[in-house]
Amino acid sequence: MKRFGVAIVIGIGAVFCARAALFFLVTGRLYPPTTREFVALAQKHQYVVQAACDYRAERGMWPEDFSDLVPDYLPAVPPYPVEAISNGILEIHADAPHTGIRYAFRDDTDGWWSGGDFGVGRLPMPKVAPTRPAVTGGAQVSARLAEYDRRIARKRPGGENAYFVLSNYTRKIAYLVSLGRAADALAVTRAAGRAMPEWWRPPMVMAVMAPPSASSQAEAEFRAWVDAHPTFIHYWYLSRYYRDRGRDKQAVAALRKAVTFSLADTDPDGGWVPDAHAFDAAAYACQQRQPELVLQITSLWEKPRGVYTYHNDNLHAFRAAAELALGRFGEAKVDLDRVVVAGKTQGLWAGNLDQLGRAVAAKDQTFVYQPGKVISDWTLLPPATE
Repeated sequence: MKRFGVAIVIGIGAVFCARAALFFLVTGRLYPPTTREFVALAQKHQYVVQAACDYRAERGMWPEDFSDLVPDYLPAVPPYPVEAISNGILEIHADAPHTGIRYAFRDDTDGWWSGGDFGVGRLPMPKVAPTRPAVTGGAQVSARLAEYDRRIARKRPGGENAYFVLSNYTRKIAYLVSLGRAADALAVTRAAGRAMPEWWRPPMVMAVMAPPSASSQAEAEFRAWVDAHPTFIHYWYLSRYYRDRGRDKQAVAALRKAVTFSLADTDPDGGWVPDAHAFDAAAYACQQRQPELVLQITSLWEKPRGVYTYHNDNLHAFRAAAELALGRFGEAKVDLDRVVVAGKTQGLWAGNLDQLGRAVAAKDQTFVYQPGKVISDWTLLPPATE
C-alpha cells in the first residue's frame, strides 16, 4: 500500500514536471506571468501613459500614434515591448505568448488591464492624471482644430499616409458639425474634396449637409461623382443617400446600377467590409419587395473579389427569401437548408431564420424577410468624441 502511495505521488510529480517543461518549451517560462509582474511592467511604462494624458490636456484629444507625442511629450518612440498607441489604448507585450497589458484611456474602461492567454483583467494601479493644465472652452476647440490640421499636413512613410489624412479630415468635419459650425464643416469638406477628388466622402457630405439653396446642385454633383467612380459600394452610398430621405424609387434604381459593378473594397475609410454593404443592400431590396434585385445582389456577393474570396453563407437567406417570393419553392428550400446548417457552426448576421423557414414551408409568397441589422450601424460621420 505504501509503495502504491509513493507511486501516485511520483506520478503526480511527473505530470507537473512534464507540464512545466512543456510550458517552458513553448513560452520560455516555468510558470505564467503573475499580477505582480503585470503591475511591474505597467509601472515601468507609466511615463508613456503620462505623456498621453498631458497631450490630451493640452491638445483636447488623445494621440493618434507616437508621432503625436514625440518630441514634445516623449523624447523618442518607446522601444519594445511597447507595441502601439491608437484608438485610445496603449498596447504593451508581456513576457508570455498572446499576452499583454494595456492602458485604456476611455472613461468607461480607464486604467491598466492585462489580457490575452494569461491575462488577469484589471490591474490594481491608480489611474493617471495629467500634470499639465488642461485647455478648456474656446482654447480647447482651437487646440483640437489645430491638431487636426497638423495631422492632415504630416507626411507619413509608406502607403499609410492616405488613410490618416482621410481619417483626420473626417474627424475634423464631424467635430465642427458637433459644435454646430455647419458652414465651417462644409468649407473643410470642400477643401478635402479639392485635395482628394477621388475620395467618396466629400461629395456625399456636401449633398447631405448643403443648405436648401444649394442642395439640388450638391446632389447632382454627388450623383455625377458616383457615375464617374462606379463600384457597388459607391452606388450603395448613393442609394443610402436616397433611402435616408424616403426616396425609395431612386434608392432602388441606384442599387440596380450597383449590381453591374464590382463589390471590391476600394476605399480605405469605408467603415464596412464589402459583405456588410451587400447584406444591407439585400435586406433593403427585400423590404422593397424586389426579389429579382435580391438575386442579382447575391449573385454578385458570392463572386471572389480582392482579399474577400471566401463564401459568405448569409447570402443564402436572402436568396431563399427571393426564390420564395418568385414561387421557386424547391430552390428556396435548398438555400434555406444551407444557411440553417451554416448557422449551427458559425455566427451569422442573418437572423429570423425560423420565420423564413415557416414561410418557405407554407409557400407564403407574401412573406417579407427581415434579417436584422449587421453588427454595427453605418454612419457618414463618426461621433465627435475623443
